[in-house]
Amino acid sequence: AWTGYTFKARKGKYSIMTWNSDHFTGTDWDARRRRKGVFKITGPGDHQGWNPRVDSELGNYDYLLGVDIDHRHPEVRGDFMKWGPWVLQETGASGGFRLDAIKHMDSQFLCDFLRHTRATLQRPDLFAVGEYWTSDVKILSEKMPNFRGELSFFDVPLHHTFHEASKAGETFDLRRIMRNSLMRHRPDDAVTFVDNHE
Repeated sequence: AWTGYTFKARKGKYSIMTWNSDHFTGTDWDARRRRKGVFKITGPGDHQGWNPRVDSELGNYDYLLGVDIDHRHPEVRGDFMKWGPWVLQETGASGGFRLDAIKHMDSQFLCDFLRHTRATLQRPDLFAVGEYWTSDVKILSEKMPNFRGELSFFDVPLHHTFHEASKAGETFDLRRIMRNSLMRHRPDDAVTFVDNHE
């Protein structure tokens, strides 16, 4: 697998970190055998296996695609903790973060990352919203405490109901549009949307 990233042309401008296989949990390509699949990175080095602080879908949902970052590794954590405040200052994007596919990410790391970024920028009000893709409001409500109130969540169940209503047309009973929604069950934590890149 290709898990070495040196970014030599940057000459340490944005980060001095050199990434290697210790910084990843898995990959989707075995270069030696020229095979696609999901491969856990093991062997010499600091490999802890799949992260247990992710969604349990499919047994463990740490791996999503490409080369999966191990957010437990101290060097990875350190680099991300620098990156969070830097990217907001550098881009002027003062609103906060939209965090994609968080069911595949270490929930403790995300909490630490957001707390650190807020403290560094002296912005306790810095907004963050996460995309935890499930249409089941009960599952979403059960997973939300893992993030300790550090972020809001996209109302994916409501999105699915909107989709269902669009397919049903005039036969859809609009009185039930909010029934299986985060807006109904946890309104203070919900961010609504109509469509997404999914």
